[in-house]
Amino acid sequence: MGQYYVYILASQRNGALYIGMTNDLIRRIWEHKHDLVEGFTKKYGVHRLVWYEPADKPLTAITREKQLKKWNRDWKLRLIAEMNPDWRDLYEDLARWLDTHLRGCDAAEGYSRAGRRCPSGYGNPARRDGWTPTCVGVTSPRAIPAQVEDALQGTGIQIAKTGHPPAWV
Repeated sequence: MGQYYVYILASQRNGALYIGMTNDLIRRIWEHKHDLVEGFTKKYGVHRLVWYEPADKPLTAITREKQLKKWNRDWKLRLIAEMNPDWRDLYEDLARWLDTHLRGCDAAEGYSRAGRRCPSGYGNPARRDGWTPTCVGVTSPRAIPAQVEDALQGTGIQIAKTGHPPAWV
């Protein structure tokens, strides 16, 4: 069983809102940001991820999505403010965390721990969008082969062998 998400996008602070549900939050928000889907978010420029909530089952996520869509606007704004009072775009923070933890990519080579090539741009310190990780979190020193550690030397990337989400330095 996978992970599901209910999310709210905004055009700007207190702007147009869109509520959706997905089983791949990063992919779905990326699709919205690049206007790959015709509809409301493309028409009104609703691209900023301002709130999300995980759900264990698809029915739970669908029920929550429908519940939120019935809420009045003030309730939705309060919900966003509780999680994200500055209305920051949460997409980049989430994508960074996923790069190092859930997708299982080693930063230097862009390969998963299973030896498969990671999706373009994931786990690579010279990503196309210009983001460079400064900390790679792993659950065990054995998870980072010696060649990856060698490749990271001199890049300024710290390897946190704690198993906890990384502290971005």
